[in-house]
Amino acid sequence: MTFNHFADLSEPAFGLTISNEDCSFFRLGQSTADSLWDTSAQLNALAGGQADGPTLGIQNQHGATDFRYRFALTTHHGAFDAATAMRFSLEHQNPLVAGRVTGSVSQYPEKTYSFLSLTDANPAGNQPGGVLLWSLKPSEEGIASGIIARFWNAANGTATPTLRLSQPIQQAWQTSHIETNERVLEPTNRQLKIRFSPQQLNTYRLRVAN
Repeated sequence: MTFNHFADLSEPAFGLTISNEDCSFFRLGQSTADSLWDTSAQLNALAGGQADGPTLGIQNQHGATDFRYRFALTTHHGAFDAATAMRFSLEHQNPLVAGRVTGSVSQYPEKTYSFLSLTDANPAGNQPGGVLLWSLKPSEEGIASGIIARFWNAANGTATPTLRLSQPIQQAWQTSHIETNERVLEPTNRQLKIRFSPQQLNTYRLRVAN
């Protein structure tokens, strides 16, 4: 089975999430090519790429003998939540990078600063919302053409979060994932109401005030 960002082993009231940074595949319990142990609590990560004797996979790992695989574990009390598990795995696989900021002119608050925030992603308010910020970057045409923000609604329900920037949003578009403008949106000063279907990925182009 494909490992992707994480795997989760859960009972109705508790579970374990395994974040995976390097492995591509795993075997669940004693599963074979013809049967799946879907109730097993054991994962066997595939090291090197040899899957099935001499017929499948990478023969002798092309001579490689050393492999580095990185994992992180966390537990959860309560049912499995896809968005929470994905946040945990992204935090593990994309750690924060810090650096000293110097200068003689104060541009940002000394203690906290957020360029982008997403609010009301979970109307019930009892857990983190299901909409994840997947990427934030300059437009492919350059920063003068706006900022590209991509979000994924990892929940099984619809979501209508409000997107806010630290600077007023002057123009906004919903785009394709290759950044072709598809629909003009109407921001209100620093915020933009956006909508998601279950499990939907959306990309937006945002232009802010200079």
